[in-house]
Amino acid sequence: MFSRFFILTTAFILPSLFSIGQDAEMEAIALYTKAETMYNDSKYEEALAKIAGAESRLGGPNSKTLYLKINTLYKLEQKTWKYHDSLNGSLKQFFAVTDKETYPRDKYIDIVNISIDEKEKQEKYDDDFAQIQKTNDLTEMESFLNQYPQSSHSSELQKVYTKLTGNPYVWDVGIGTSESSNNANTSRKQEYNIGDINNTDIPITMLGIDFTQATFSGEDFSSKTIKITNEMIQNSYVPIWNSEVTIDHIFVAKGADHNFHWALHRDSKNVEYFLEPTQKANSHQQNPNYLSAVKKKWDESVINTLVRKYNFGNKNGLGLIFFAEGVDVEADVASAWVVYVDMNSKTVLKCFRQDGKLHGKSLQDYWVWGFSSILFRMHG
Repeated sequence: MFSRFFILTTAFILPSLFSIGQDAEMEAIALYTKAETMYNDSKYEEALAKIAGAESRLGGPNSKTLYLKINTLYKLEQKTWKYHDSLNGSLKQFFAVTDKETYPRDKYIDIVNISIDEKEKQEKYDDDFAQIQKTNDLTEMESFLNQYPQSSHSSELQKVYTKLTGNPYVWDVGIGTSESSNNANTSRKQEYNIGDINNTDIPITMLGIDFTQATFSGEDFSSKTIKITNEMIQNSYVPIWNSEVTIDHIFVAKGADHNFHWALHRDSKNVEYFLEPTQKANSHQQNPNYLSAVKKKWDESVINTLVRKYNFGNKNGLGLIFFAEGVDVEADVASAWVVYVDMNSKTVLKCFRQDGKLHGKSLQDYWVWGFSSILFRMHG
């Protein structure tokens, strides 16, 4: 069980993305404390969300947040392999930012033991995959895909399975990306139109930021201590960027006393958050290539195709999705497509590209400040 004494009596070591005020630090401590409680209550996914919120308020992870995140991901990974890459990414971050000479010895050993266990799991995974490559046995292939969902070889094996059987491998990954759910909303009647967007009395559901098409280019984002990879962006950065706490309080980056609903000219009671669709789309993306210098082609037809792939469950009304185009350091811009949808019918009511100006010296800085600028320009 985690001791709150550890977090509340030891000052956070803040990775400086922008100036963190006392209020932000207190919010981070409050979120971390809630994460500890949820962890102790075995509510691991909820704990993970609170940790992401704490790291967002701090501007990024540190040894203490990573300690709890690693233990949480380790618990989740025991239920499903899809957390394996996130866990290993967090382990790498922990060892990169933690001084073993000054960090509590027992807690450092805890992380070392998890790291050893993960290496053994990875060896078994590699052996299992090597066996399938030798035999191409369909039963073993199905077993592997079920045992290791969203692994680094899943996409490759699905293609082999389809080639051998003539049928696509049915792999339900839930709201946001599953093939079985792609058409779940298409038969519903359209309820809203473009004119309703400017009616501030009509509530809007914030559906989050889709990073599946994003690219980050213009410089090498790695530092002396941390190497930025596609996997790290997907597993460590994107979950923080697409969290309610980050989106709602991102204006702190510019020192402004505003929240997300301010950008939409709406009262806070008329802005609801439902980030599960974009969170799942981002986490289930196969072989992300965020660091590619090749720009994706964007237009309204692309947006329509992406929206139709979503399943909003039982949600209806006006929805808002940001499709991140990414960061271009040479052009000094962060870009996103702002997309208003009728969730009942998955109809795109309005979409437009919005740029924001970059600031800072790291990838975290660039997106946080850039998206903050995008929201300010949306407000007008």
